[in-house]
Amino acid sequence: MVTLTPERWTIRNRTAEIRGANLLFFLLMAGLIPAKDKPPEPSATTDWNPAADTIVVYNKSFNGSKALAEFYAEKRYIPADKVVGIECPKEETISRNEFENTIHEALLRKFNEKKWWTIEMRDLIDPNGRPVGQGPQVVSQDIRVVVLMRGVPLRIKRSSDNPDLVATEADEASVDSEIASLGLLGRPLAGPMENRYFQSMRRFADHYEARGQLIVGRLDAADDATVKRMIEDSLKAERDGLWGRAAIDFALKDGAYLEGEQWLGNCVKLCRDAGIPVFADRSRELLRDEWPLPDTILYFGWYADNIQGALASRDFRFKPGAIASHLHSYNAAMLRTKTEHWCGPMLDHGAAAVLGNVWEPYLKLTTHFDLVTARLLDGLTLGEAAWSGTPALSWMNVLVGDPLYTPFPKGRQNIAKQKQDEDYAVYRDIARRLLLQDAKKFRRELIQSATERKSPRLLEFAGLFSTLESAFGEAEDFFTHAGSLHTNAADQLRCALYAAELAQRKGKMEDGRDLLKNISTDPRFSKLPGRNAALALEKETQSKK
Repeated sequence: MVTLTPERWTIRNRTAEIRGANLLFFLLMAGLIPAKDKPPEPSATTDWNPAADTIVVYNKSFNGSKALAEFYAEKRYIPADKVVGIECPKEETISRNEFENTIHEALLRKFNEKKWWTIEMRDLIDPNGRPVGQGPQVVSQDIRVVVLMRGVPLRIKRSSDNPDLVATEADEASVDSEIASLGLLGRPLAGPMENRYFQSMRRFADHYEARGQLIVGRLDAADDATVKRMIEDSLKAERDGLWGRAAIDFALKDGAYLEGEQWLGNCVKLCRDAGIPVFADRSRELLRDEWPLPDTILYFGWYADNIQGALASRDFRFKPGAIASHLHSYNAAMLRTKTEHWCGPMLDHGAAAVLGNVWEPYLKLTTHFDLVTARLLDGLTLGEAAWSGTPALSWMNVLVGDPLYTPFPKGRQNIAKQKQDEDYAVYRDIARRLLLQDAKKFRRELIQSATERKSPRLLEFAGLFSTLESAFGEAEDFFTHAGSLHTNAADQLRCALYAAELAQRKGKMEDGRDLLKNISTDPRFSKLPGRNAALALEKETQSKK
């Protein structure tokens, strides 16, 4: 991941030069640019149904792509005439000419043929409000969401072989981000372009300033079975609720990288305030191999080029419906893999959706985890959350997952449908009612509920909360108490491991070593994966003597 100084980057406004000399001629000859005096007024679409404004795009040349498109369309009630097949290369990485001549031109013609948008000549205004001439603009659209199916290429390599050309001066990009700017007809090929939906808190259909832009998500992975599972897990989470924990993996970076750490800190606060239990790892190293992360529904971390640590552990699985990202420049350079980079492997470990970059995005232009988290918790779709958290279009970012997925819809009753999720629902209810108003009362009711329900897991959640508040002694007591009440050995080990780590955070190194030694010698834990994490932590503490 590279950071940018202000003099090295700009996001171009959409009043830039027309891309391709034949585009304006093509639109004029098609009779798609009538003259009108002013754009229509924005419509109120607070009850917007994004599935009605969605097309599904598959690659006719890629075996299985059409079947997956039809499977998804059926699940989301998208009509057959909005399932679009195009002829394009089968490889994940293609040239700029291949993209322009197959994918871009095919979609542009399809939008015009189906009259999915209205294009008119408009005065072009620069960011300072000054007129800079006239050009074609999309003033209304019937399609706002594009779902790319496995088989559609992933990234566009740069045209120039000049090694000194920085990314902001080159034309490399993700296919997805280029399609997201399909209706911005005056965009340049090189460098990033302004995303008018960035930081928006509105529904995408209500954000009139983003007309011409599209929300793009892709359903892609190492194999067809994983894609189907991603679709079904998202739908199940919508039906039953997404209940579980967040895992945030800090790297303790500073200087030019401090912004990324701040995103992670904001994610911790957002999840805590929303009643989602949070495990936050505040060490420079990645989460250790085999570190227990049960029921993980949200994961954000950084900074390594290939998957490793806890998430790479053989037995680790995300909770169905989970959304994850590990920030790295090329975390989505490949998706048809179970072992390389991060995005493909995280999907193989059960995530329903991941966020990534196909080439160097620079930190400032990477999707902001905290904005995504905030919008998800506001009840927006995954596609809206991801693109409202992404500063630029025609750039390197990809959303891999169902963009229509709504994991935390507004108005849902706080009732778990599955027994194993009840403690999460109780915790979320108490947090939402009391945490921001009266933290002491929140703690009292949480402990009272744990006692009445005889729930060691609620005590464990209390320990996670106290850890976030830096009340390490209190947190250690909660974990110790929870461990004594748990009947499952894996739960007992996890609480003991949390308590050992906290003892070290308090500076009680001997106490921490004793707890770790107890874990490593306890026969109950001898065959559990978490024992390896305890052994690794014990080895680290020995080196700190």
